[in-house]
Amino acid sequence: PVKIRINNIQLKPFNPFLENSPKGRTFSESNRVIGQGSMDIMSFILPIGSIEEVNQGNSKWVPEGKSLMDMEGIYLYRSGRIIFFGSWLGLAKRSQKMQLARMRIEVDNSLDHLMHLNISKSQVEMPRDLIDGLKIQVANLRLESEKEYNNRTIQRFPPDTPKKLQPFL
Repeated sequence: PVKIRINNIQLKPFNPFLENSPKGRTFSESNRVIGQGSMDIMSFILPIGSIEEVNQGNSKWVPEGKSLMDMEGIYLYRSGRIIFFGSWLGLAKRSQKMQLARMRIEVDNSLDHLMHLNISKSQVEMPRDLIDGLKIQVANLRLESEKEYNNRTIQRFPPDTPKKLQPFL
């Protein structure tokens, strides 16, 4: 594995999606063929418990010094390398209810001319048609994120809880 150091301090790798976590979930997957290239899109919802874990100092869900809201948004990869992250490209606004949402977009090299990548491949300008095509997916992701966020106060009663303590039973 690659090890990167800055001022002799080794950086820790970070996965914003945590696909292997049993608590998180993949919301939708799609593949779009554009000319000779393709684009893979995956949407993720982090579990509601990640908010409390981050507040308690657990860095599994965010890198050190960052919040869930800092990390929400679209993550654009080109041939396995990250180019852009942490914004909704004008398709949604950062909010408490969206902090659990992540979208990964993977494009291959053949789409460079459409993505308007700069020479260093560090910035991207996505075409308006593509942005418009992502609107529905981001809107669906927003709904799922809001559902997860709004479920944070739901309490489940253990099966042995006396019925008089369980409302509506």
